[in-house]
Amino acid sequence: MTTDSSQNIFRFLAHELTHKMVGDIANDNATIYIQEGFASYLEGTIVRDTSGNVIYNPKKASERAAKAIEVKKSVKSIDELGTIDYTNPEGSMYRDGFLLSNYLIQMKGLPTFFNMLHYLSKFEYIDKRSEHKMDICQIRTLEAIEKIYGPAEKVSADSKNYYLN
Repeated sequence: MTTDSSQNIFRFLAHELTHKMVGDIANDNATIYIQEGFASYLEGTIVRDTSGNVIYNPKKASERAAKAIEVKKSVKSIDELGTIDYTNPEGSMYRDGFLLSNYLIQMKGLPTFFNMLHYLSKFEYIDKRSEHKMDICQIRTLEAIEKIYGPAEKVSADSKNYYLN
């Protein structure tokens, strides 16, 4: 039997361990919106069933996306995501990063999403937090998205259409 508190701890751990996994797979080259978006995706889809067993339930992500769109009827483009102020308490990198991650996974599946992360591992590791690291990661993430999913502008337009129409 699980309590609300243990469920919250489980979600927190799923979210934080996803950051470690993404960093390892992508050689720490994924943008913050991919990191936070995918961590938010997994924290909501890796859940415990009524017996306490850990299961993957992608339907939970679809439900969460529908609620996010209901609250705020907008979807940021990939270019807009690249300019998010990650210190802004609005949390757009979580919401909009989640929407992008969910869209990419819904359209092409988790294996393709992981291929995008693996593509990022070809780039050198940036061994310090520099003022330019986020800009470099954005350029690299755009390249990975375009290599795996196609032109970023089309992916952005299709994502917006998917959620708003």
